[in-house]
Amino acid sequence: MTLAIATNAWRECLRRPFAYVAVATILALAAVSTLLRPFSFGASAPESVNLTISSVLLAVLVTAAFLGTALVRADLERGTFLLILSQPVGLVPYIVGRFLGLLAVTIFVCLLAAAGLLGVLAATGGGLDGPLIPPALLRGLSRVLLTAPVLSAAALALSSITSRLFAPVLLLALFVAGDALGDSPLGRILPAFGLYGLDASRSPSTAWLALYSTLHSVVFLVITHLRLTLRAPIRTEI
Repeated sequence: MTLAIATNAWRECLRRPFAYVAVATILALAAVSTLLRPFSFGASAPESVNLTISSVLLAVLVTAAFLGTALVRADLERGTFLLILSQPVGLVPYIVGRFLGLLAVTIFVCLLAAAGLLGVLAATGGGLDGPLIPPALLRGLSRVLLTAPVLSAAALALSSITSRLFAPVLLLALFVAGDALGDSPLGRILPAFGLYGLDASRSPSTAWLALYSTLHSVVFLVITHLRLTLRAPIRTEI
């Protein structure tokens, strides 16, 4: 049943054109940036790598903000949530299914944007000297993938708490808050997405980031569960 819910969430997201528009827009911006390279002071390969990674991360963030934050909220507004739970489906399978479906979409968008950007850079000579996929780029993309579970889980949590108008804004605020608040108590609790960057002097190991991502994802899913528990129908055994 969880797999069915996840598949349904995947289809719902992909039926909306927003993800494709976001990827196309980012690719167009990347193409313009690389074509304007001769008019700059010169872009080195690391700058091209940073451009690619930042663009892919932006695609993942935008997808979670504008597709993920609508998933649970749409079910609540249409009454689908109560209808699903009136079937032999528990709240946990519902949440996990929605999360897995959204996560699959964000990873799909991440890979699609990465492939498109590599094609743009290769076609326009965007500064990727040496191998087509430099090791630094692979390392950066693997770290971007680790942000997908956190952003997906946070999108579901915010979708269960507030409206489709405010949830995307709050997710974007959450994205910058962890780094902006620094070492303050709240900054230590919120996910700091700057840790997923390529700065070796600041970024921990990929294994540590995987654990960091898993912890925050679980916390956001628990928040979603606690919030939706108030709306779930009480089952009585006859």
